[in-house]
Formats: sequence, structure tokens, C-alpha cells
Amino acid sequence: SSLQPRPEQPCITVRSSLRGSFVEVAVDDNGPGVPPEYVDRLFKEPLPSKAQGGRGLLLVQFLVEHHGGEIRLARKNEPGATFVFTMKVWE
Repeated sequence: SSLQPRPEQPCITVRSSLRGSFVEVAVDDNGPGVPPEYVDRLFKEPLPSKAQGGRGLLLVQFLVEHHGGEIRLARKNEPGATFVFTMKVWE
């Protein structure tokens, strides 16, 4: 979704911070947001997507969880969406 913002001046912001033994990464865009009918299904099934077949979030979820982290939708309102994920810091 972050790779497909639709405003005249698309903007993607990535922020990170250290939270104990985890790094937290927030990815924010100013695109069309997440339609309400998709919110409950985001991490459960592929969703309609022109370019990627709607599997991008499922792939990110798999990779994040495989590395001991979590992903969530932090902001879904238009304009844009914010996804936040955490992953363990390697020592």
C-alpha cells in the first residue's frame, strides 16, 4: 500500500526507535488509506491490489513474525495509513 500512494505529492515516511530489545518501525503514507471493509482482513487473507495481488502485507507479516516481531495497523484514516512493526534486535 505504501508503494501506491495516489495524492499529487506522494509522501512515505519511515521512522524507527529502540524499545528495549526490539526496534519499532513505523511506515506512514498519505495515500488513500485502508478502506473500512478491509481493516479486519488485513493480516488474514490477500486483499485486492492492482500491482501485487494483495499479498504484500501477508509477506511482511510472515517475515516480521518469523523474526519474533509483530505488525499492526496504527492509523487507517484518510489520508493515508500507518503500519507499525517490531522486530528483535540481534545481539
